[in-house]
Amino acid sequence: MFKLKRRPLGYLALGAIIIIDLVVFVAAALEGQLFLDFFTENLQETFFFQGNLLNGSLVSYLILNSLWFHIPLIVVVVACALVGGEGNDGSLQTILTRKASRGAYVLSKYLLVTLVSLVLVLLLAATSLGLSYGFFGRGDLLVLMETLNIIPFEDALMRLIGAFAFGMLAMITVGLMAATISLFFDSPVNAILVSIFSMILLTIIGKGMPASVGWAKLLFVYHLSGWQNFFPFEVAWSELVESLLVLLIHCMVFILVGVWYFRRKDLV
Repeated sequence: MFKLKRRPLGYLALGAIIIIDLVVFVAAALEGQLFLDFFTENLQETFFFQGNLLNGSLVSYLILNSLWFHIPLIVVVVACALVGGEGNDGSLQTILTRKASRGAYVLSKYLLVTLVSLVLVLLLAATSLGLSYGFFGRGDLLVLMETLNIIPFEDALMRLIGAFAFGMLAMITVGLMAATISLFFDSPVNAILVSIFSMILLTIIGKGMPASVGWAKLLFVYHLSGWQNFFPFEVAWSELVESLLVLLIHCMVFILVGVWYFRRKDLV
């Protein structure tokens, strides 16, 4: 934790979360109503929309979509910076000599990455829900999945909270993956590049090929967007449970692989 406090990277990550919120707020305030009018133009001939559709529920849902790319990227960068780089200046050897065993050291790194990932998503959830409802007010959530779903405010709020909670586990999985990859590299930059490339490649394999209906569902990247299962007309609980189990299994695998490798790594 001390390493995180004495580096500006942690504060930059928190600042990036605030910037994401602000960008979505400004875009919603300036162009949100125009987009909604265009989106519902044909539907207004058949349905009558009453109330404010550009509300805190919709804006929070838009911010939630940053879990697709922006938040995973931030988590990868922070995780690789926290785990990698200590082998270059000799500080790693000093830490292991004076303070802890290899197993305890790498487990402490995984714990730190987990806490940071939780804090980042928790901050995203708190700022998006709090500020969105504060500035744009309450209202039903309009979501286009396979069908157009209008979710009442009380139900929408609980689904948004659940989606952010799922996002915490998803980002923890991303962080643990990046931390494990960092153990194989002395340079955090190389670890970041390999982590990002791995996620892109696995995403292409998992969602861009016909095999995604079968074995590719075992890949963790396939389930990072599992928070979307909160927003069909009926919550897709079976898919949610499946995604949670796959992500939890990957978390354990990443930790086991990291501990096993680090105990045998040549640090000289």
